[in-house]
Amino acid sequence: MKAKEFNEWFPVGTAVIYTDDFGKEHHTNTRSVAWELGHGEAVVNLLGRTGGHSLERIKVLESHQA
Repeated sequence: MKAKEFNEWFPVGTAVIYTDDFGKEHHTNTRSVAWELGHGEAVVNLLGRTGGHSLERIKVLESHQA
């Protein structure tokens, strides 16, 4: 999903599950709008985590899907 599309569907504060490098799932919320890195990967900031995280590792909780 592209950053623009993610931002249209899901506002800052959306509840998500983030899967880390080890396959562990973390329940958290977005804390920024999504953006695309220079090579095109879409990322978003998450509460309690540093840096941008790939939208490919983000699953929006069903209760927050549009």
